[in-house]
Amino acid sequence: MCNLPPAGCVLVTGCPVPGVNCGRPPSSHERRPPELSLFGTVAVISAVLASATIWLLITDPVTVADAVETGQVSPLVQALAGVLYDAFKGILRYL
Repeated sequence: MCNLPPAGCVLVTGCPVPGVNCGRPPSSHERRPPELSLFGTVAVISAVLASATIWLLITDPVTVADAVETGQVSPLVQALAGVLYDAFKGILRYL
């Protein structure tokens, strides 16, 4: 919020200062857009898949090498699903 009276929150040109609401309730365009939560969800899912892929590359390099060499994705996806399932099961064990 602006610490100045409402008249002090206006620039010399008469335009309101961007990002300052001068004591008004926020309008709909000043609120946080819902796309940020979608972006956060996509970022978390991408981070989980990337970490699972790195874990699989370290713990089971033969499966990854075979999948890369043959071009078949299904063994890699099955191994990734197994790694994610084991991690989820381990997390649930602590809860």
